[in-house]
Amino acid sequence: MSDGYWPSVAREGGDLVAGARGALYAHPYDDYSQVVEIMEAICPDDLEGTVLGAIYQMVAVKLSRLRTGFDQGFTPDVMRDHFVDACGYLDCLFGAFLREHEYATDELLLDDEDDDE
Repeated sequence: MSDGYWPSVAREGGDLVAGARGALYAHPYDDYSQVVEIMEAICPDDLEGTVLGAIYQMVAVKLSRLRTGFDQGFTPDVMRDHFVDACGYLDCLFGAFLREHEYATDELLLDDEDDDE
């Protein structure tokens, strides 16, 4: 447990990034430099600061984890979570894309109705 009233998620998070997980994925600066490289390669510039861009960033994080895993020779049981997460984020990206398309289509329909009057 902990010395306080509840278990500390901050302590657990610190143990993760500075402990075993940190040892797997390198220093955060190096790890996220790779994320930036992937993000720049796959994300269109016009999505920066958008919902789709934010989801693209999460996809880039997972692709970076996969790249590191392949480079380091991680076992399938270590890599599986990253594959699942990447697929989940891609599904989120598709859902958000559909929502944006739906709104864009609705706005076009409304504009067309206004033009008819």
